[in-house]
Amino acid sequence: MWAVFAMTKSIAVKHNCSMNSTLTRSVELEIANAQDILTILRQNYGTWSAGLNQEQYRDFMQAQLQQPWSRSNFRYLVARNGDAILSSCKLYTFDFQSRGQVYKVGGIGAVFTPENERGKGHAIDMLESVIDLAEDESFDALLLFSDIDPLFYERLGFE
Repeated sequence: MWAVFAMTKSIAVKHNCSMNSTLTRSVELEIANAQDILTILRQNYGTWSAGLNQEQYRDFMQAQLQQPWSRSNFRYLVARNGDAILSSCKLYTFDFQSRGQVYKVGGIGAVFTPENERGKGHAIDMLESVIDLAEDESFDALLLFSDIDPLFYERLGFE
């Protein structure tokens, strides 16, 4: 089972989660490098490989990253403290058109925290940083794809 959650600027204000948070975080949000991605894929293989062996899963993800659309609209983000990856996610950027108006939308997926870092708030810190990034880059909305308990994301303002 999976769900799609949404956050728009008005939702963020309604939930006092402003896409412009003033929280001080102990993590740095960065674009993942090639080694980061390999590490993440080894860690989340059991969760998202969908029957592929490890090599097939790695090759599939690397091919996805090399597609022309992905090179300009897809980022693998990591939250780290020093060299340690504390949490990661994918961020897609796309335009959505409705009634003649175009909206810049971000799609968040594959939120993942290594087992030894779970329960410490790293995913929340990372997602708050992604929300800040979306505000800085003038996104009109964020969509989040998930297959875990919706309450986890609702506290960030996603509905």
